[in-house]
Amino acid sequence: MAGGFNVWWRNKSNFVLRCIFCLARFPWIMLCAPFTRARREFVKQLSTLLGWAYPRPRAIVSKCPIASVWPPDGACRVLEPVQADGNVSLIELLCINGLVRKKQPLRLFEIGTFDGRTSLNMIANAPEGAKLWTLDLPPQKINSTVYSLNEGEKSFVNKAGSGARFQDSSCGERIIQLYADSAKYNPGTLISTMDLVFVDGSHTYNYVLSDTRLAMKLLRPGGLLIWHDYDGVWPDVTNALNKLFSEDPRMVHMRSIEGTTLVFAVIDSNNGALLNEHDPFPFAQGLVKL
Repeated sequence: MAGGFNVWWRNKSNFVLRCIFCLARFPWIMLCAPFTRARREFVKQLSTLLGWAYPRPRAIVSKCPIASVWPPDGACRVLEPVQADGNVSLIELLCINGLVRKKQPLRLFEIGTFDGRTSLNMIANAPEGAKLWTLDLPPQKINSTVYSLNEGEKSFVNKAGSGARFQDSSCGERIIQLYADSAKYNPGTLISTMDLVFVDGSHTYNYVLSDTRLAMKLLRPGGLLIWHDYDGVWPDVTNALNKLFSEDPRMVHMRSIEGTTLVFAVIDSNNGALLNEHDPFPFAQGLVKL
């Protein structure tokens, strides 16, 4: 009986001592938090545990109807339709497939492979002979990225392997898997060669802007740029795309697809966004020579 009481008291006293220690260290942590990345991450995690929720930013990118991004014949292939956590929704997958069918890109690039569901569907709807490059952050680099990652997205990096959904598909033969931190990635000979780039990597503000800069380097004149997770659960994505839309003259004609978290822009020869007021797909009318 006495032994059991001693164990109980030891556990309780240790807990009380830990509480006192945390209270004593708290002012020091708060004062020093801005100066190191580890302490900033600790404060972010602590605030989340205490119930902090980011105020949802207002979406300002102009909207267009889903019908405007659908191919003329209304047909597209859908592979791996079952959605997992971290995937685009089924309606978003249909929209991306429709964009690919309408654009008919021969060279595609994706930032953020995850399980390869979107990669697989894009290449399945691209013309015969098309190739897709997909870039993913390797798990061993998760703590050495150029910019901080959201804690909530680290589980999407810590996986057995990238592109699991296209590994056993015949379409997977046309997919080239790349591994790197997108903020450090050097596109080399791929610069200005892509017809379509899909940005769905890290959802932090700095990475969205960085990945957009990379996408603009990769795209050829008349190329199509698509972003995911706008006006959704990741406020940083919305804030970053709002900044591009309101401050970058090349992005003034970005469009958000109604009922989805997708945004797209067609990039012209001057690295500016092309968009006819009444037809968000000028290339469908032959207005952009590819």
